[in-house]
Amino acid sequence: MKAREKKIWLFGVFSACPLEYALKGCPFEEVRKKSALERWEHIEQLTEEEMDVLILHHKSCIYKREQLELKKCPPVDKLKKVV
Repeated sequence: MKAREKKIWLFGVFSACPLEYALKGCPFEEVRKKSALERWEHIEQLTEEEMDVLILHHKSCIYKREQLELKKCPPVDKLKKVV
């Protein structure tokens, strides 16, 4: 992913959590309280490595939370056929 794409991607994550709510201690929460201009200025100050770390953190968080939700689902063989 190019640096500009990372910045645009991070701007979305810095705007709001894509899941229902952010977890306590989410590193994006403080930045989300800022104006759109301040969020963009914050992103502009990040190094490529810092952007990569934030993106990896976010992807990891979403993956873990989705896995927890999947564990709550009944086994496939217990579901009625929908079709």
